[in-house]
Amino acid sequence: MPKGRSRSSDERLRTPEAALIARAAADLGLAMNDKCDELARRLLAQTRNDEMPGSGSGQKDTEQSHDELHLELTKLRIRHVANMDLGGAVAAARLVGATWEQVGGACGASKQAAYERWHKVVKEFELARLKAEQRPVDALDQYDPDGLVMGEALYNMAPLEAVLQRLGRVNRDMAQGDAAEGTRPRLD
Repeated sequence: MPKGRSRSSDERLRTPEAALIARAAADLGLAMNDKCDELARRLLAQTRNDEMPGSGSGQKDTEQSHDELHLELTKLRIRHVANMDLGGAVAAARLVGATWEQVGGACGASKQAAYERWHKVVKEFELARLKAEQRPVDALDQYDPDGLVMGEALYNMAPLEAVLQRLGRVNRDMAQGDAAEGTRPRLD
């Protein structure tokens, strides 16, 4: 820009594209989560060493879930003191078995206050996790949306004859649907 000229008020400062900003924000979120995990593990190891002087590795808990619970509650406390978003940390703590009283204690609140503040967020996380664990949809789901054919075979251990009869009905229904649409079923 030549000396003495000012920028027009219409001219905008150039910033990176939205997709690049979103990727950077995601990277930052992951880095913060990784750092929080690292700090929590370090604090727990230090606490265990302080409780058991003379022990090189600290006291070993007998149950892995107990360790996970301590880790998630410690991460929740770190995030709380750092004024970070707590929704995911609360959901993670609840997933490993934290009570609302423990969640509230980690955040300096009562169990009732913790429940009122985060129960909807936790429920959303749980629903999202369950949805992510669902089996992928395939073409057969169009004609057997409940997965009864494979469900009978895998979960109820139905006799093979019953499963084959159900498959035959599904194939017949598929062929009738194709015939009604004026297409021929593919046999390959």
